[in-house]
Amino acid sequence: MTTTTTTEFQAQPRNIAGMLKSVDDANKAWLDQSKPKLDHAVGYFIHWDNLELIEYLRSKVGQAMNLVIAPDRVKDDKTDDGAFGSYWWSIRSEGTTDPVQAPPRPTPPPTPNPSRRPEGGNPFTPPPMPPNPAAVGACQNHAVDFITVGILQVPEGRTLDSYIREVRDRFYWNINQAPVMPLHYCYQHDEERRQGSTGAWGHQLPKAADEDEDAYCIEGRESWRIFDADQ
Repeated sequence: MTTTTTTEFQAQPRNIAGMLKSVDDANKAWLDQSKPKLDHAVGYFIHWDNLELIEYLRSKVGQAMNLVIAPDRVKDDKTDDGAFGSYWWSIRSEGTTDPVQAPPRPTPPPTPNPSRRPEGGNPFTPPPMPPNPAAVGACQNHAVDFITVGILQVPEGRTLDSYIREVRDRFYWNINQAPVMPLHYCYQHDEERRQGSTGAWGHQLPKAADEDEDAYCIEGRESWRIFDADQ
């Protein structure tokens, strides 16, 4: 007994099982459905062009059945989204004991919890990527060079290897993995500079007191602080 094919839908044919209670004059089969389990009797029309199946199911009233159902059409107030309740279904054939179920819907990602904020970090900040071994090795070489030539001194009470590791890690996270800043960025004050009407690039400095004049850090003239429109 073959299954009648229909228009392609997002929903796939499914296998149901249960006790066949009756087949009415409208060719609707009523079941006490056990797979998937329902707490009430349910009716499915037997597909209209399968007369052999209609007569077969009438002869099986009172017996446990495995049946294949498939969507006939999308309900007027629904869309073709694959959800069971979005379609009108009909019985297409006798099924097997192995259920043919629609593919599971993807599990939505968990909603971020703003209360679970990493200490000292921003909310929803993803964990850092695993360190790049090649970059870590390069940072270790730089750390050894800086310590060897005396640019960095091993602090009192520290071992050489522990300090090399500290400098290596700082170079990796604070320099190698730091984002590339835009051109004209002020690294001294960690501020982005803007171009003024004179063409110079600078950023305003915080005032020590309200009565202080506006002060700026100008690229190439970092020692120049007081605003002068002629500069």
